[in-house]
Amino acid sequence: MQLKVIKYRLYPEESPTGYAVGFNIKLINGRSFYAHTIVDLDDLEEGKTDEEITQIAYEQLEEHIADRVGELTYIPTIEGIEINIDGEYESKAVEIDARVINLESTVDALIGVEENGTT
Repeated sequence: MQLKVIKYRLYPEESPTGYAVGFNIKLINGRSFYAHTIVDLDDLEEGKTDEEITQIAYEQLEEHIADRVGELTYIPTIEGIEINIDGEYESKAVEIDARVINLESTVDALIGVEENGTT
């Protein structure tokens, strides 16, 4: 899992009451999501560093992030997966391919395209 801070600013801009901190979380299966929170200025001790404020934000979101990681980790990703079709579906696919090739040949003959692609 990769965690990246993509938002860190006083919020709201006029009369800030906290820091808006947002994270982009990318999982090893390629899925990603965004989570954000507001760290209240009243809850901060004076002199806290940006890193400490970011850590507080993460702690506020830790349970939500863990839940979301769990959801996205166990949902299989189908895109990019090669599948084998067999039996009835495979024979239908072969039949459709043959019809497409036959149709292309017929169209080529009608418009006068020779086998080498010239007219």
